[in-house]
Amino acid sequence: MRSFVTLYLPRQVAVFPCDRPAGVASRFAFRLRTPRPVLMRFLCSVLCLLPTLLLWGCDSKPAEVESDSQPKAASTVPLRVAIYESEEFARRIETGWQGVSEQPLQATVVGEQELADVAANNDLIVMPARMLGTAVKAGLITSLPEKYLADESLQYQHFLPQLRETQTRWGDSIYGLSLGSPVAMTLVRDDVAEVESDQTLTYEQYGALVETLGGDKPQAAEALADGAAATAFLRRAAAAAVTPWLFEGDSFEAVIDQPPYVRALQQLVDARKHYPEKLLTAEEVWQQIVAGDLKLAIGWPIASVEAGDDASVRIFDAPVAAEVYLGKWHPNDGSIPPRSLLSGSGLVVAISSACRQSSAARNLATWMTTEGHPVLRRVSPHVSVARDELGSIESSGMQSAATGQYDRLAQTSLSSTLAHPPLRIPHADEYLAALNAAVLKALDGSMTAEEALAQTKADWQKISESADVENQKNAWNEARGL
Repeated sequence: MRSFVTLYLPRQVAVFPCDRPAGVASRFAFRLRTPRPVLMRFLCSVLCLLPTLLLWGCDSKPAEVESDSQPKAASTVPLRVAIYESEEFARRIETGWQGVSEQPLQATVVGEQELADVAANNDLIVMPARMLGTAVKAGLITSLPEKYLADESLQYQHFLPQLRETQTRWGDSIYGLSLGSPVAMTLVRDDVAEVESDQTLTYEQYGALVETLGGDKPQAAEALADGAAATAFLRRAAAAAVTPWLFEGDSFEAVIDQPPYVRALQQLVDARKHYPEKLLTAEEVWQQIVAGDLKLAIGWPIASVEAGDDASVRIFDAPVAAEVYLGKWHPNDGSIPPRSLLSGSGLVVAISSACRQSSAARNLATWMTTEGHPVLRRVSPHVSVARDELGSIESSGMQSAATGQYDRLAQTSLSSTLAHPPLRIPHADEYLAALNAAVLKALDGSMTAEEALAQTKADWQKISESADVENQKNAWNEARGL
Protein backbone atom coordinates (compact mmCIF):
# COMPACT_ATOMS: atom_id res chain seq x y z
CA MET A 1 0.00 0.00 0.00
CA ARG A 2 1.34 3.41 -1.00
CA SER A 3 1.86 5.75 1.99
CA PHE A 4 2.84 9.41 2.34
CA VAL A 5 5.00 11.29 4.77
CA THR A 6 3.90 14.87 5.10
CA LEU A 7 6.15 17.68 6.41
CA TYR A 8 4.61 21.00 7.32
CA LEU A 9 6.89 23.92 6.47
CA PRO A 10 6.16 27.66 6.74
CA ARG A 11 3.63 28.60 4.03
CA GLN A 12 4.25 25.41 2.06
CA VAL A 13 3.68 21.66 2.37
CA ALA A 14 6.15 18.94 1.41
CA VAL A 15 4.69 15.52 0.64
CA PHE A 16 6.90 12.44 0.32
CA PRO A 17 5.34 9.28 -1.13
CA CYS A 18 6.60 6.12 0.57
CA ASP A 19 6.53 2.76 -1.18
CA ARG A 20 8.21 0.91 1.68
CA PRO A 21 7.65 0.61 5.40
CA ALA A 22 9.11 3.19 7.71
CA GLY A 23 12.76 2.65 8.50
CA VAL A 24 13.45 1.07 5.13
CA ALA A 25 15.54 3.08 2.71
CA SER A 26 13.50 4.29 -0.18
CA ARG A 27 13.49 6.86 -2.96
CA PHE A 28 11.42 9.93 -2.35
CA ALA A 29 9.48 11.92 -4.90
CA PHE A 30 9.64 15.47 -3.60
CA ARG A 31 6.74 17.78 -4.38
CA LEU A 32 6.06 21.27 -3.10
CA ARG A 33 2.58 22.49 -2.69
CA THR A 34 2.95 26.22 -2.76
CA PRO A 35 0.07 28.57 -2.20
CA ARG A 36 -0.89 30.25 -5.50
CA PRO A 37 -0.14 33.92 -4.55
CA VAL A 38 3.41 33.01 -3.62
CA LEU A 39 3.86 31.02 -6.83
CA MET A 40 2.65 33.92 -8.97
CA ARG A 41 5.06 36.34 -7.32
CA PHE A 42 7.92 33.92 -7.89
CA LEU A 43 7.11 33.50 -11.59
CA CYS A 44 6.85 37.28 -12.11
CA SER A 45 10.25 37.79 -10.51
CA VAL A 46 11.82 35.20 -12.82
CA LEU A 47 10.27 36.78 -15.92
CA CYS A 48 11.52 40.25 -14.93
CA LEU A 49 15.05 38.99 -14.40
CA LEU A 50 15.16 36.95 -17.61
CA PRO A 51 16.42 39.77 -19.98
CA THR A 52 19.18 40.66 -17.54
CA LEU A 53 20.25 37.03 -17.25
CA LEU A 54 20.31 36.59 -21.02
CA LEU A 55 22.44 39.73 -21.56
CA TRP A 56 24.77 39.07 -18.64
CA GLY A 57 28.41 39.55 -19.72
CA CYS A 58 27.65 41.02 -23.18
CA ASP A 59 29.64 44.08 -24.33
CA SER A 60 28.25 46.11 -27.23
CA LYS A 61 31.39 48.24 -27.58
CA PRO A 62 33.86 47.13 -30.31
CA ALA A 63 37.00 45.74 -28.74
CA GLU A 64 39.33 47.85 -30.83
CA VAL A 65 37.79 51.23 -30.00
CA GLU A 66 39.35 53.10 -27.12
CA SER A 67 36.99 54.98 -24.85
CA ASP A 68 37.97 58.50 -23.88
CA SER A 69 36.50 57.93 -20.43
CA GLN A 70 38.50 54.75 -19.84
CA PRO A 71 41.78 55.10 -21.77
CA LYS A 72 44.11 52.15 -21.93
CA ALA A 73 47.66 52.55 -20.73
CA ALA A 74 49.05 50.85 -23.82
CA SER A 75 46.98 49.39 -26.64
CA THR A 76 48.20 46.61 -28.89
CA VAL A 77 46.16 48.04 -31.77
CA PRO A 78 48.52 50.16 -33.94
CA LEU A 79 47.75 53.80 -34.56
CA ARG A 80 47.37 54.29 -38.31
CA VAL A 81 48.76 57.58 -39.64
CA ALA A 82 48.43 58.77 -43.26
CA ILE A 83 51.22 61.11 -44.40
CA TYR A 84 51.09 63.58 -47.28
CA GLU A 85 54.86 63.89 -47.17
CA SER A 86 57.98 61.81 -47.74
CA GLU A 87 58.93 58.32 -46.59
CA GLU A 88 61.63 59.86 -44.42
CA PHE A 89 59.00 62.02 -42.72
CA ALA A 90 56.90 58.92 -42.00
CA ARG A 91 59.88 57.02 -40.58
CA ARG A 92 60.80 59.95 -38.31
CA ILE A 93 57.31 59.86 -36.85
CA GLU A 94 57.55 56.12 -36.22
CA THR A 95 60.99 56.17 -34.61
CA GLY A 96 60.30 59.32 -32.61
CA TRP A 97 57.03 57.95 -31.26
CA GLN A 98 58.66 54.66 -30.27
CA GLY A 99 60.95 56.63 -27.99
CA VAL A 100 58.09 58.08 -25.94
CA SER A 101 55.26 55.55 -26.15
CA GLU A 102 54.62 51.80 -26.19
CA GLN A 103 51.64 52.38 -28.49
CA PRO A 104 52.36 50.68 -31.85
CA LEU A 105 52.26 53.04 -34.83
CA GLN A 106 52.09 52.55 -38.58
CA ALA A 107 52.80 55.62 -40.74
CA THR A 108 51.99 55.33 -44.44
CA VAL A 109 52.78 57.80 -47.22
CA VAL A 110 49.68 58.55 -49.28
CA GLY A 111 49.90 57.67 -52.95
CA GLU A 112 47.07 58.09 -55.42
CA GLN A 113 44.29 57.22 -52.97
CA GLU A 114 41.19 59.36 -52.67
CA LEU A 115 41.02 61.39 -49.47
CA ALA A 116 37.83 59.55 -48.46
CA ASP A 117 39.65 56.20 -48.64
CA VAL A 118 42.61 57.61 -46.72
CA ALA A 119 40.36 58.86 -43.92
CA ALA A 120 38.40 55.61 -43.75
CA ASN A 121 41.54 53.55 -43.16
CA ASN A 122 43.52 55.77 -40.80
CA ASP A 123 43.23 57.27 -37.34
CA LEU A 124 45.19 60.43 -38.02
CA ILE A 125 46.07 62.38 -41.19
CA VAL A 126 49.01 64.73 -41.79
CA MET A 127 48.00 66.81 -44.80
CA PRO A 128 48.50 70.22 -46.46
CA ALA A 129 46.25 72.93 -45.03
CA ARG A 130 44.65 73.45 -48.45
CA MET A 131 42.95 70.03 -48.08
CA LEU A 132 41.23 70.92 -44.81
CA GLY A 133 38.03 72.26 -46.36
CA THR A 134 37.54 69.19 -48.51
CA ALA A 135 37.99 66.95 -45.48
CA VAL A 136 35.63 68.95 -43.26
CA LYS A 137 32.84 69.32 -45.82
CA ALA A 138 32.94 65.58 -46.56
CA GLY A 139 32.85 64.71 -42.86
CA LEU A 140 36.22 62.94 -43.05
CA ILE A 141 37.85 64.58 -40.01
CA THR A 142 36.53 65.60 -36.60
CA SER A 143 36.74 68.90 -34.78
CA LEU A 144 38.99 68.98 -31.74
CA PRO A 145 37.08 69.17 -28.43
CA GLU A 146 37.57 72.14 -26.13
CA LYS A 147 38.73 69.84 -23.34
CA TYR A 148 41.62 68.64 -25.47
CA LEU A 149 42.55 72.14 -26.64
CA ALA A 150 42.68 73.22 -22.99
CA ASP A 151 45.00 70.36 -22.03
CA GLU A 152 48.15 71.67 -20.39
CA SER A 153 50.45 69.33 -22.31
CA LEU A 154 49.24 70.72 -25.66
CA GLN A 155 49.55 74.42 -24.73
CA TYR A 156 47.28 75.33 -27.60
CA GLN A 157 47.32 79.01 -26.63
CA HIS A 158 50.95 79.21 -27.78
CA PHE A 159 50.15 78.39 -31.41
CA LEU A 160 50.68 81.55 -33.46
CA PRO A 161 47.37 83.35 -34.18
CA GLN A 162 47.64 83.39 -37.96
CA LEU A 163 48.19 79.64 -38.05
CA ARG A 164 45.18 79.04 -35.83
CA GLU A 165 42.91 81.27 -37.90
CA THR A 166 43.99 80.56 -41.49
CA GLN A 167 45.26 76.99 -41.32
CA THR A 168 43.22 74.96 -38.81
CA ARG A 169 39.98 76.84 -38.09
CA TRP A 170 36.86 76.13 -40.10
CA GLY A 171 33.83 78.20 -39.16
CA ASP A 172 33.67 78.20 -35.36
CA SER A 173 35.64 75.01 -34.82
CA ILE A 174 39.26 73.85 -34.84
CA TYR A 175 39.88 70.80 -37.02
CA GLY A 176 43.61 70.28 -36.69
CA LEU A 177 46.95 71.35 -35.27
CA SER A 178 49.43 73.25 -37.41
CA LEU A 179 53.02 72.14 -37.90
CA GLY A 180 53.77 75.62 -39.21
CA SER A 181 53.71 77.08 -42.69
CA PRO A 182 56.53 78.56 -44.77
CA VAL A 183 56.68 82.36 -44.49
CA ALA A 184 58.38 83.97 -47.49
CA MET A 185 61.18 86.40 -46.63
CA THR A 186 63.70 88.54 -48.50
CA LEU A 187 67.04 86.69 -48.55
CA VAL A 188 70.12 88.83 -49.20
CA ARG A 189 73.82 87.99 -49.33
CA ASP A 190 76.16 90.14 -47.24
CA ASP A 191 77.87 91.55 -50.32
CA VAL A 192 74.67 93.22 -51.58
CA ALA A 193 75.22 96.69 -50.16
CA GLU A 194 72.05 98.13 -51.68
CA VAL A 195 69.91 96.56 -48.93
CA GLU A 196 70.44 98.24 -45.59
CA SER A 197 70.05 96.60 -42.22
CA ASP A 198 66.42 95.99 -41.20
CA GLN A 199 65.15 97.41 -44.49
CA THR A 200 61.83 96.18 -45.88
CA LEU A 201 61.76 96.50 -49.65
CA THR A 202 58.72 97.28 -51.73
CA TYR A 203 58.09 95.00 -54.69
CA GLU A 204 59.02 97.93 -56.91
CA GLN A 205 62.38 98.28 -55.13
CA TYR A 206 62.90 94.54 -55.24
CA GLY A 207 62.24 94.51 -58.99
CA ALA A 208 64.73 97.31 -59.59
CA LEU A 209 67.39 95.50 -57.55
CA VAL A 210 66.75 92.25 -59.42
CA GLU A 211 67.36 94.07 -62.68
CA THR A 212 70.56 95.61 -61.33
CA LEU A 213 71.88 92.19 -60.32
CA GLY A 214 70.98 90.73 -63.70
CA GLY A 215 73.43 90.14 -66.51
CA ASP A 216 75.05 87.15 -68.11
CA LYS A 217 74.51 85.17 -64.93
CA PRO A 218 71.25 85.97 -63.11
CA GLN A 219 71.76 86.42 -59.38
CA ALA A 220 68.18 86.63 -58.10
CA ALA A 221 65.32 84.15 -57.96
CA GLU A 222 62.23 82.90 -56.18
CA ALA A 223 60.50 79.53 -56.24
CA LEU A 224 58.40 79.12 -59.40
CA ALA A 225 58.68 75.37 -60.09
CA ASP A 226 56.36 72.53 -59.05
CA GLY A 227 53.23 74.65 -58.69
CA ALA A 228 54.99 77.48 -56.84
CA ALA A 229 54.29 80.04 -59.59
CA ALA A 230 50.68 80.40 -58.40
CA THR A 231 51.87 80.91 -54.81
CA ALA A 232 54.45 83.53 -55.84
CA PHE A 233 51.76 85.44 -57.70
CA LEU A 234 49.22 85.24 -54.85
CA ARG A 235 51.85 86.43 -52.37
CA ARG A 236 52.34 89.60 -54.41
CA ALA A 237 48.62 90.09 -54.92
CA ALA A 238 47.91 89.72 -51.20
CA ALA A 239 50.29 92.58 -50.43
CA ALA A 240 48.21 94.97 -52.56
CA ALA A 241 44.63 93.66 -52.56
CA VAL A 242 42.61 94.55 -49.47
CA THR A 243 39.07 93.45 -50.26
CA PRO A 244 37.51 91.54 -51.88
CA TRP A 245 40.05 88.73 -51.85
CA LEU A 246 39.90 86.21 -54.72
CA PHE A 247 36.08 86.01 -54.75
CA GLU A 248 33.24 88.49 -54.34
CA GLY A 249 31.41 87.54 -51.15
CA ASP A 250 27.75 87.56 -52.24
CA SER A 251 28.00 86.13 -55.75
CA PHE A 252 31.22 84.13 -55.35
CA GLU A 253 32.41 85.60 -58.62
CA ALA A 254 36.18 85.50 -59.03
CA VAL A 255 37.83 88.94 -58.86
CA ILE A 256 41.26 87.71 -59.86
CA ASP A 257 41.25 89.84 -63.01
CA GLN A 258 40.99 93.13 -61.08
CA PRO A 259 43.78 95.78 -60.93
CA PRO A 260 45.80 94.58 -57.89
CA TYR A 261 46.05 91.08 -59.36
CA VAL A 262 47.03 92.32 -62.81
CA ARG A 263 49.74 94.54 -61.33
CA ALA A 264 51.06 91.71 -59.16
CA LEU A 265 51.36 89.34 -62.10
CA GLN A 266 53.04 91.96 -64.26
CA GLN A 267 55.61 92.58 -61.51
CA LEU A 268 56.32 88.85 -61.36
CA VAL A 269 56.68 88.69 -65.15
CA ASP A 270 59.16 91.58 -65.08
CA ALA A 271 61.24 89.98 -62.32
CA ARG A 272 61.24 86.60 -64.06
CA LYS A 273 63.14 88.11 -67.01
CA HIS A 274 66.17 88.44 -64.72
CA TYR A 275 65.89 85.06 -63.00
CA PRO A 276 67.75 81.89 -64.04
CA GLU A 277 66.28 80.24 -67.12
CA LYS A 278 65.40 77.11 -65.18
CA LEU A 279 62.50 77.46 -62.76
CA LEU A 280 63.68 76.69 -59.23
CA THR A 281 62.05 74.99 -56.25
CA ALA A 282 62.11 76.53 -52.78
CA GLU A 283 64.83 74.06 -51.78
CA GLU A 284 66.99 75.03 -54.77
CA VAL A 285 66.57 78.74 -54.04
CA TRP A 286 67.83 78.24 -50.49
CA GLN A 287 70.73 76.06 -51.58
CA GLN A 288 71.87 78.53 -54.22
CA ILE A 289 71.74 81.64 -52.07
CA VAL A 290 73.69 79.87 -49.30
CA ALA A 291 76.24 78.71 -51.87
CA GLY A 292 76.58 82.26 -53.24
CA ASP A 293 75.15 81.45 -56.68
CA LEU A 294 72.32 83.86 -55.90
CA LYS A 295 72.66 87.19 -54.14
CA LEU A 296 68.98 88.07 -53.72
CA ALA A 297 65.89 85.89 -53.40
CA ILE A 298 62.43 85.52 -51.98
CA GLY A 299 62.29 82.34 -49.93
CA TRP A 300 62.99 80.88 -46.51
CA PRO A 301 65.54 78.64 -44.76
CA ILE A 302 64.81 74.95 -45.24
CA ALA A 303 66.25 72.76 -42.52
CA SER A 304 65.79 69.59 -44.58
CA VAL A 305 68.25 70.83 -47.22
CA GLU A 306 72.01 70.34 -46.94
CA ALA A 307 73.03 73.87 -47.84
CA GLY A 308 76.24 74.56 -45.94
CA ASP A 309 77.12 77.61 -43.85
CA ASP A 310 74.39 80.27 -44.10
CA ALA A 311 76.18 82.92 -42.01
CA SER A 312 76.51 85.20 -45.07
CA VAL A 313 72.75 85.29 -45.68
CA ARG A 314 70.72 88.12 -44.18
CA ILE A 315 66.97 87.75 -43.81
CA PHE A 316 64.37 90.50 -43.93
CA ASP A 317 60.59 90.64 -44.09
CA ALA A 318 59.07 89.89 -47.48
CA PRO A 319 58.60 92.85 -49.83
CA VAL A 320 55.46 94.93 -49.45
CA ALA A 321 53.35 96.81 -51.99
CA ALA A 322 54.03 100.51 -52.51
CA GLU A 323 50.29 101.00 -52.97
CA VAL A 324 47.25 99.08 -51.77
CA TYR A 325 43.99 98.71 -53.65
CA LEU A 326 40.60 99.34 -52.08
CA GLY A 327 38.34 100.37 -54.93
CA LYS A 328 41.21 102.56 -56.07
CA TRP A 329 44.93 102.79 -55.40
CA HIS A 330 46.08 104.27 -52.08
CA PRO A 331 49.63 104.92 -50.85
CA ASN A 332 50.80 102.20 -48.48
CA ASP A 333 51.36 104.63 -45.62
CA GLY A 334 49.84 102.44 -42.92
CA SER A 335 46.41 104.06 -42.98
CA ILE A 336 45.05 100.92 -44.68
CA PRO A 337 46.72 97.94 -43.02
CA PRO A 338 47.99 95.50 -45.67
CA ARG A 339 47.33 91.77 -45.48
CA SER A 340 49.76 88.89 -45.67
CA LEU A 341 49.17 85.41 -47.05
CA LEU A 342 50.26 81.93 -46.11
CA SER A 343 50.25 79.26 -48.76
CA GLY A 344 48.16 76.16 -48.18
CA SER A 345 51.25 73.93 -48.22
CA GLY A 346 51.89 74.03 -44.47
CA LEU A 347 51.11 70.70 -42.81
CA VAL A 348 48.15 70.14 -40.49
CA VAL A 349 47.57 67.17 -38.16
CA ALA A 350 43.91 66.10 -38.16
CA ILE A 351 42.00 63.22 -36.57
CA SER A 352 39.99 61.03 -38.91
CA SER A 353 36.27 60.48 -38.37
CA ALA A 354 37.08 56.76 -38.59
CA CYS A 355 39.61 56.99 -35.74
CA ARG A 356 39.51 53.90 -33.53
CA GLN A 357 41.57 55.33 -30.67
CA SER A 358 40.80 58.99 -30.09
CA SER A 359 42.86 59.45 -26.93
CA ALA A 360 45.95 57.81 -28.41
CA ALA A 361 45.58 59.80 -31.65
CA ARG A 362 45.40 63.06 -29.71
CA ASN A 363 48.48 62.08 -27.72
CA LEU A 364 50.36 61.56 -30.97
CA ALA A 365 49.12 64.89 -32.38
CA THR A 366 50.34 66.62 -29.22
CA TRP A 367 53.77 64.99 -29.51
CA MET A 368 54.10 65.93 -33.19
CA THR A 369 53.41 69.60 -32.45
CA THR A 370 55.56 69.80 -29.30
CA GLU A 371 58.51 67.47 -28.64
CA GLY A 372 58.47 65.94 -32.11
CA HIS A 373 58.18 69.21 -34.02
CA PRO A 374 61.93 69.98 -34.34
CA VAL A 375 62.56 66.43 -35.57
CA LEU A 376 59.89 66.71 -38.27
CA ARG A 377 61.05 70.18 -39.28
CA ARG A 378 64.46 68.82 -40.20
CA VAL A 379 62.96 66.56 -42.88
CA SER A 380 60.18 68.68 -44.41
CA PRO A 381 60.15 72.09 -46.13
CA HIS A 382 56.46 72.33 -45.17
CA VAL A 383 57.11 72.38 -41.41
CA SER A 384 58.13 75.66 -39.85
CA VAL A 385 57.93 77.73 -36.68
CA ALA A 386 54.44 77.31 -35.22
CA ARG A 387 54.44 78.72 -31.68
CA ASP A 388 55.16 81.99 -29.93
CA GLU A 389 57.62 80.13 -27.72
CA LEU A 390 60.51 78.45 -29.50
CA GLY A 391 61.17 74.80 -28.75
CA SER A 392 64.21 73.52 -26.91
CA ILE A 393 66.28 73.07 -30.08
CA GLU A 394 65.39 76.50 -31.48
CA SER A 395 66.05 78.32 -28.22
CA SER A 396 69.22 76.40 -27.36
CA GLY A 397 71.28 77.98 -30.11
CA MET A 398 71.60 74.72 -32.06
CA GLN A 399 70.06 76.40 -35.11
CA SER A 400 72.03 78.33 -37.69
CA ALA A 401 72.11 82.11 -37.38
CA ALA A 402 69.94 82.58 -40.47
CA THR A 403 67.29 80.13 -39.28
CA GLY A 404 67.18 81.77 -35.86
CA GLN A 405 66.70 85.17 -37.50
CA TYR A 406 64.00 83.73 -39.74
CA ASP A 407 62.12 82.21 -36.79
CA ARG A 408 61.98 85.52 -34.93
CA LEU A 409 60.69 87.36 -38.00
CA ALA A 410 58.20 84.59 -38.76
CA GLN A 411 56.87 84.70 -35.20
CA THR A 412 56.24 88.42 -35.54
CA SER A 413 54.56 88.01 -38.91
CA LEU A 414 52.37 85.11 -37.77
CA SER A 415 51.30 86.97 -34.64
CA SER A 416 49.17 89.25 -36.81
CA THR A 417 45.66 88.15 -37.73
CA LEU A 418 45.50 90.61 -40.64
CA ALA A 419 45.93 87.93 -43.24
CA HIS A 420 44.13 86.70 -46.32
CA PRO A 421 42.95 83.08 -46.15
CA PRO A 422 44.62 80.63 -48.51
CA LEU A 423 42.50 78.53 -50.84
CA ARG A 424 41.27 75.71 -48.56
CA ILE A 425 37.81 75.13 -49.99
CA PRO A 426 36.79 71.93 -51.79
CA HIS A 427 38.50 71.66 -55.20
CA ALA A 428 41.29 73.99 -54.02
CA ASP A 429 43.84 71.95 -55.97
CA GLU A 430 41.85 72.49 -59.17
CA TYR A 431 41.67 76.26 -58.66
CA LEU A 432 45.40 76.42 -57.94
CA ALA A 433 46.31 74.22 -60.91
CA ALA A 434 44.33 76.44 -63.28
CA LEU A 435 45.97 79.55 -61.82
CA ASN A 436 49.46 78.06 -61.99
CA ALA A 437 49.03 77.13 -65.66
CA ALA A 438 47.91 80.67 -66.50
CA VAL A 439 50.76 82.29 -64.54
CA LEU A 440 53.31 80.12 -66.35
CA LYS A 441 51.87 81.24 -69.69
CA ALA A 442 52.33 84.85 -68.62
CA LEU A 443 55.89 84.12 -67.48
CA ASP A 444 56.89 82.54 -70.79
CA GLY A 445 55.29 85.36 -72.78
CA SER A 446 52.56 83.35 -74.46
CA MET A 447 49.92 85.45 -72.68
CA THR A 448 49.80 88.95 -71.25
CA ALA A 449 49.05 89.37 -67.56
CA GLU A 450 45.52 90.53 -68.39
CA GLU A 451 44.90 87.56 -70.71
CA ALA A 452 46.25 85.04 -68.22
CA LEU A 453 44.03 86.29 -65.41
CA ALA A 454 40.97 86.51 -67.66
CA GLN A 455 41.60 82.86 -68.53
CA THR A 456 41.95 82.03 -64.84
CA LYS A 457 38.65 83.72 -64.02
CA ALA A 458 36.86 81.69 -66.71
CA ASP A 459 38.46 78.45 -65.50
CA TRP A 460 37.56 79.19 -61.88
CA GLN A 461 33.96 79.89 -62.84
CA LYS A 462 33.72 76.47 -64.50
CA ILE A 463 35.17 74.77 -61.42
CA SER A 464 32.71 76.59 -59.15
CA GLU A 465 29.73 75.71 -61.32
CA SER A 466 30.77 72.07 -61.49
CA ALA A 467 31.04 71.95 -57.69
CA ASP A 468 27.86 74.05 -57.13
CA VAL A 469 28.41 77.77 -56.66
CA GLU A 470 26.28 78.02 -53.52
CA ASN A 471 28.20 75.23 -51.81
CA GLN A 472 31.51 76.83 -52.73
CA LYS A 473 30.37 80.23 -51.47
CA ASN A 474 29.35 78.73 -48.14
CA ALA A 475 32.66 76.90 -47.88
CA TRP A 476 34.58 80.11 -48.65
CA ASN A 477 32.73 81.91 -45.86
CA GLU A 478 33.50 79.10 -43.43
CA ALA A 479 37.15 79.11 -44.48
CA ARG A 480 37.24 82.79 -43.53
CA GLY A 481 35.69 82.05 -40.13
CA LEU A 482 32.31 83.55 -41.04
